[in-house]
Amino acid sequence: MINPKVTVFSVVKNGEKSIQKAIDSILNQDYINKEVLVQAGESSDGTDRILKEYGDKITFLKDKESCPGEAFWKTFKRCNGEIICCLMADEIMQEGALTKVVSEFNKDQEVEVITGDIFGMDLINNSRFPIKGMPFNLRRFLTSEYSPHLSATYFKKVALKKIDLDKRDWDYDIGEVELWYYLNLKCKIKYIPFTFSEYTISKSQLSCNLEMMIVLYERKMQFLKDKGTASIDQTLKDLNYFSLKRFREIISSHKLNPFSVFIKSKRLRGVIIDAIKFKNYNVIEKFFRNE
Repeated sequence: MINPKVTVFSVVKNGEKSIQKAIDSILNQDYINKEVLVQAGESSDGTDRILKEYGDKITFLKDKESCPGEAFWKTFKRCNGEIICCLMADEIMQEGALTKVVSEFNKDQEVEVITGDIFGMDLINNSRFPIKGMPFNLRRFLTSEYSPHLSATYFKKVALKKIDLDKRDWDYDIGEVELWYYLNLKCKIKYIPFTFSEYTISKSQLSCNLEMMIVLYERKMQFLKDKGTASIDQTLKDLNYFSLKRFREIISSHKLNPFSVFIKSKRLRGVIIDAIKFKNYNVIEKFFRNE
């Protein structure tokens, strides 16, 4: 695999303000053997116009999908490169990323998935900072203590075949959880201390939507119970602990009162009840602290 084809795909809707920077960051890579697939939803801004201006430099897909999750997984399955990566409209690929990842795969032919570092561009607090990755650990991932960022992750096509990417019906709500669970079982994953992309953090993102993140927490809890992973009780307790910390961060980013949100959100009250059950008293105290 000396000069493999790399497919970078994106799923976008109403991404007029950022999609051009994202695509240009891919096309401007010094690695030649690459292609860009972009699945565009029904946008109400100028996203489609921008994408059409690229002509045959990209593959512009316009399939109707029921939700962003369906669009993501169907586009993922359509990628034909020997190496595959995802870069969303609010992300920027860093210079030399593709050359670096191909070099790393060539150094160790047994490696099938590579993860790395990113920069975080926080539009909420107007700051830019490095976010370091780490060697993949299933327990840390399942408890939400740490998650590899997809824009800094590169998959060999053979790895995706091993986990039946094309054949499996992925759960759109927790598809990323399923993905890493099966990759960990069947593939060699390697962390590389290299900054592959920049990720934008804003209030409008799904990861900053409290109710949606609580739904993900609930589904993740059920996934863990169904799989019956080792040390299940401690794993569930840790998932509750790290999730509640993240929910407090989301509430703070929206400048809301945690107690008021607790009163209004039935789902959040369920998370707090779980925390009491798991005796996560420390994180409960920090959650309600007025800071």
